[in-house]
Amino acid sequence: IHSLHPTDSPYSYKVVEGVIYLVLSDSKYPVKLANAYLDDVQSAFTEELKTAFGAMDYRNKIETIEKPYFFIKFERVLKRKKAEFQDTGSKTNIERLKNDLTNVHNIMSQNIDLLLDREKNLNTMLGKAASLKENSKNYKDKTREVAFNLWLKRYLTILVVILVLLVFVYLKFFL
Repeated sequence: IHSLHPTDSPYSYKVVEGVIYLVLSDSKYPVKLANAYLDDVQSAFTEELKTAFGAMDYRNKIETIEKPYFFIKFERVLKRKKAEFQDTGSKTNIERLKNDLTNVHNIMSQNIDLLLDREKNLNTMLGKAASLKENSKNYKDKTREVAFNLWLKRYLTILVVILVLLVFVYLKFFL
């Protein structure tokens, strides 16, 4: 829902499935109540579409309507909704505003919970990343040690033979 206040008559509108819902109101009329009115009108019109066309793609049906004032009987619903929302101080409208405020409070609480969970998850991920880095370093060191041990196993006998030959040659020629 978009609310604009370019003049003394602010208006709110929303677009759902190719249908534009628009309300102009007095500057003193609460924007939240105007938005609630739009939501009610939109849901009532959706119900009207369901009864007129069944549960299918309304947009295609709306685009093919050639008869002017096809939804003229919906005007009665609009008048009833207008009467419901006319008095901003009525118990029903105050309850709507309270419900809207409660919804906003719940959404904000959920967002804060999500942020806290996100921070917790980020801290967990940082811990895991540090652990992974340490494990990688240990793995690298162990790999070097294993590679050296394999090299020794492979060439140790050759080195021992060469060393024994060198000692033998040294003893034979230099002593």
